[in-house]
Amino acid sequence: MRASPSKKKRDAARVTAHWQHAAQQETLTHVKCRGSFRSASSRAAARKRRLTWLAWRADRHADLPTDRVWLLDRLRAAAKTGTGTYGAFVSAFSPRKKSGRQRDCFPLAPITALDYKPGDVCTLRWAVIRGFVNLLLTSLNWLFGVSTTARACQPHTAAQQCIIKGIVSRVMGTVARLQCVVEQSWEHQLPDFVPWIGKPAAATFQDLDADRVDNLSVAGACDPLPHLPADVQGVVQNPRYMFEGALPGLEQFEDFSAGSRDEYARLVVKQLRCGKLGLSTRCKGGGASFAVGKPGGNRLREVWHGRRVSQAACGPPKPRHLASPTALALLECSKDCPIRVSKRDASCWFDQLKLPVVLREYMAKPPLTTEELERAGMPCEEQQFHMEAGQAWRAGSLFPLHHVWPMGFAWSSYIAQEEMLMVCDKAGIPEASLLSCDSETPSSFRLAAAVATDDVMLFSNAGPGATLVAASALDSEMASQGVVRNVKKDVNDQLNATCVGVDLVDGCFLDIPATRLLALLVSYFFVHSTKRASPKQVHQLLGTLQWYDLLNRPKLSVYDAVYRFTGDREDTVVTTIPPDVLGELACSVCLGVFWRCDLTRPFIPLLGATDASTVFGLGASVAHTSEVVARRVARWAEKQGAYLVMDGGSADTARSGPRHQLNVSLGDFSDVFSTRARFPGHINVLEGEAFVLFLRWLLRTRRHHSKRVVVLLDSAVWVGAAAKGRSSSRLNRLLRKTAALTLAGDLQLHMILVPSAENPSDAPSRGIKRRRKKCR
Repeated sequence: MRASPSKKKRDAARVTAHWQHAAQQETLTHVKCRGSFRSASSRAAARKRRLTWLAWRADRHADLPTDRVWLLDRLRAAAKTGTGTYGAFVSAFSPRKKSGRQRDCFPLAPITALDYKPGDVCTLRWAVIRGFVNLLLTSLNWLFGVSTTARACQPHTAAQQCIIKGIVSRVMGTVARLQCVVEQSWEHQLPDFVPWIGKPAAATFQDLDADRVDNLSVAGACDPLPHLPADVQGVVQNPRYMFEGALPGLEQFEDFSAGSRDEYARLVVKQLRCGKLGLSTRCKGGGASFAVGKPGGNRLREVWHGRRVSQAACGPPKPRHLASPTALALLECSKDCPIRVSKRDASCWFDQLKLPVVLREYMAKPPLTTEELERAGMPCEEQQFHMEAGQAWRAGSLFPLHHVWPMGFAWSSYIAQEEMLMVCDKAGIPEASLLSCDSETPSSFRLAAAVATDDVMLFSNAGPGATLVAASALDSEMASQGVVRNVKKDVNDQLNATCVGVDLVDGCFLDIPATRLLALLVSYFFVHSTKRASPKQVHQLLGTLQWYDLLNRPKLSVYDAVYRFTGDREDTVVTTIPPDVLGELACSVCLGVFWRCDLTRPFIPLLGATDASTVFGLGASVAHTSEVVARRVARWAEKQGAYLVMDGGSADTARSGPRHQLNVSLGDFSDVFSTRARFPGHINVLEGEAFVLFLRWLLRTRRHHSKRVVVLLDSAVWVGAAAKGRSSSRLNRLLRKTAALTLAGDLQLHMILVPSAENPSDAPSRGIKRRRKKCR
């Protein structure tokens, strides 16, 4: 049957249209996904990439993500919810673009897109990291007091770019360190109130197990009494002076309740045989004992609860030259000459220190019956041998008395520090080489030392082997003094070690241990999720944060509401945590990336000076000098009331602290600003405003970033507050601004007092402008 011409025409049109549609669909499919033209291996690789991406995204919901970058994302999310004014600022901060010039670092706008992305980071991972970097930038703006609707320079200025690059580097380093933490290496550092699967019992208070408590073979072999100052000897040898004004009832104290009494009796028998304890029919004071797990193992530490006896005693002197993270941050080195450290540790140091006989009756432990001692393996004949001098044995209750300075008594730390300082001195380690906050910084780091009760740390930037010579001399002296070393804890000339809880990293940095940082993050997530804890529990978390804040003391200004909440550190009643407390804790944990302290930072070759006056306003001056001069002045900074005078520009002032002479004249300084105060205020507040304005001026120049800077001030109040890092007064607002600037600019501040007549910035603060010298 023949088709009509019209049907043939329609069929031809349909074929053409079908062919064109098929070709169009084929082209569209090829452009969009090219799926029809990809090989089987290519499609399999694409599926594998997608599954990997889905697994990576799902990892964010794990209790402990495999990729630790999700912990930072979790912290970013937690910082926005239920965190009071801080969280409200983080959520609302969206600065508008500023037209015109901006010279200051703040306001600091967030980063966008792929700006500042390291080349080795994938785009998806960078999006997570960028969110946390923006949280840090927002936190710094909050500290500085920037408004949520402020205008910020976009794109960033050169100085701001320097700040952001430094923050990105810190965040990448933090992620890398967290990534190296393995299971069963950090769980014991969780607080006892934070639950966690696989958390070892050693992280909590435990029932006593006599076999797990470390004891010396011979206790009390070191007599610290001859090495104490004469006035201290007079106190510790006379109970009437030591316990003058003590209220009656010290001899009545709680019984042992930290486990089985049989275990307690076994422990007492061991301690009697090594000479740590004696037996007495009476006592004048005492306290219970309890067991605390030692980190990283199954060992226990017995702690004597000597609070009531400590409160009844007169206050002990402050331990001299005690090491701290703040003191270690004074170390200096270079990449070519890093810091090496050797460490020595005294085993059960308090148990080695002999207690004066006249104080023994005040250091009693809960009594045991003679029958309990006998069941624990000590027959009556042996009990008689351990009775105190002049006392006859009798059946019944007997008090174990300490023959050593017990851990838990207020004076014990001072005694232990003094004895270790004596050992170091006789080992040829001079006092001038000690790193501490109460003595001048060593003039050289070819050999420096730090003493922390039972630990001695030897530092050197003089190359391999320098610390080993001093360590060998220390070993010999410890042996001659009868000090028992814990050889397992020896560190010999290493670039990486843990000192006073802080990691020395590659000989060039100090940082929080990665295991401790992970435990802090998990602890905060638990507190934030429950929003309930006792003041004592929050203080436990706060104490850890504050210890590492000593690496960068301005960060302590973050805390305000949390101090009010933890006012009673012994309050164990679980209650709702105020949002502002959670906000300050969140801000502190976020800013923990700034704990990393660069020991290679050089000094800015200038001396700065700031001042304020109520008659005019604020002023600042600088003198361009050498790094040697700046370093010499920094050695005296914030040291026990030390003050500085110029080359005879004024008469001596009546000050109690040490006086230091600087051969620089007032004429060598040039003014950098002399501005009228915007608002009238207290002189101490104005001094702080001048100091903040000087830091703002300093950080406008990129070459001033990541440096150590020396500033002269004539306000003892501001020097004290800024050196401490926090204040309960109105100064804390300015201290937060100082913190934002020092953290952003990676500055280490060294402040020293100068008399007003010797302050180069006194004239500009009064509106007397001088010709500014050309900067070299």
